Amino acid sequence: MSRARPTRSTAVSRRTFLQWGLAGAGAVWLGPACGRAPGAGAGGGATSPGIVLGPGAFGHADGEPTYLLSIVDLEAWARGARDGALLDVTGGGGTLRGGTLTTPGEVGPFLVDLAFEAHGMAPDPSDPARVALFQKRGVGACVVDVVHGEVLATLAPTEGREFYGHGVFSPDGALLYATESAAGDLYAGVVVVRDGRSFAVLGECPSFGVAPHDCALRDDGRTLVVANGGGREADGEAPCVSYVDTTSETLVEKVVFDAPDVSAGHLALTYAGDLVVVGAPRPWMPPENHGAVSLRPSGGALERLREPADVVARMIGESLSVAIHEPSRTVAVTNPRADLLTFWHLDRGELLSALEIDSPRGVATSLDGSHFVVSHGLDPALQLIDTATRERVSWGRLPGACTTGSHIMVHALA
Repeated sequence: MSRARPTRSTAVSRRTFLQWGLAGAGAVWLGPACGRAPGAGAGGGATSPGIVLGPGAFGHADGEPTYLLSIVDLEAWARGARDGALLDVTGGGGTLRGGTLTTPGEVGPFLVDLAFEAHGMAPDPSDPARVALFQKRGVGACVVDVVHGEVLATLAPTEGREFYGHGVFSPDGALLYATESAAGDLYAGVVVVRDGRSFAVLGECPSFGVAPHDCALRDDGRTLVVANGGGREADGEAPCVSYVDTTSETLVEKVVFDAPDVSAGHLALTYAGDLVVVGAPRPWMPPENHGAVSLRPSGGALERLREPADVVARMIGESLSVAIHEPSRTVAVTNPRADLLTFWHLDRGELLSALEIDSPRGVATSLDGSHFVVSHGLDPALQLIDTATRERVSWGRLPGACTTGSHIMVHALA
């Protein structure tokens, strides 16, 4: 989708961003789940300002597309809203218009140039300044220093394969796992293991499925959880979620989808092991088919949500991004084509509420548990959603965010 090319004239200056990133900014408002157990970013303990990371891609008529990583200082955002620096924050006062980023003040994004359109992001728990980015179905991957705004290293997939969008560092940062698939139509895949510092390939292990995409670690890094999208033909291998022992590289458990019409795309895990999987219609299905949300409380069975039927029927296309607010057991899911953000109860599988929002894409939770952060809109914006009311925060809209990608991540540099 074509976008105007963003400029850097009103982005956070490098000097300002470095001072904030290295020294901190006093009182903490929001932070991430970086370095914590999956899904644990829902209750206090933040010791540094939070930042939102989100990839962006902007096409323009006079040259090649612009690819970037957008970094938004949440503390500056909150301060700007309090001080009135954000003009008309609920009505789109700063947007990409005619190729110019018009967000007032120094609240707009700090932008890092990339050579590819990034999809998933993986922070290094041992060095939170380092974040790995991966292209979906492409050869692009890199590691970015988000404090200095520099690309530290460029990664290449194994010959004959493509990156498939996601990766994860081990808890000590020593290893980097990334999903790869065979180039072409088969998408037979593996998980490639790299040294977390040199990024040299150390080996690979099966994903125990076809088209591995999202992945996460649990059990202090002992178990790798992989969402395998499934075969691209109707008679191909079924979608599944594989639990792989990272030491023996053996299959611990394989949760197979019983419905052939949706893929296993993205996943979220709680500290206790509750699983949420979202996906898209399979390649041979009409694009008007609806995406799916499947829940698996720890120790239970995987259940696809089918009620209420009128809401599920609206969730056409891909159910794209997912986040869990653990204290309230609330699951947030985005459906961009449906202009719909839905909230579900993790244990009961009930719809809690649905929010109309323009093309919602990425969703994440703040470390203090007070907000969901959602990227949305054709003119990319960030929106805060109160986790208690599941409604928009009146001042909490940041236009011109440059976050056009599928995901965002709330992150801390502490």
